[in-house]
Amino acid sequence: MMLKDGYYLTLRQLLVIVKAKFFSHSAEQKIKAAGGTCVLAAKGTIT
Repeated sequence: MMLKDGYYLTLRQLLVIVKAKFFSHSAEQKIKAAGGTCVLAAKGTIT
């Protein structure tokens, strides 16, 4: 289920993928501890 601002609500024991422009160190640690992964998303393209 997708929530406001592109966040996803998942059930326990499922893969958690968080896509954002920025992750704080503590947020990244918590996501990885829950068995998830962090994906950085850039707006636009870099030339």
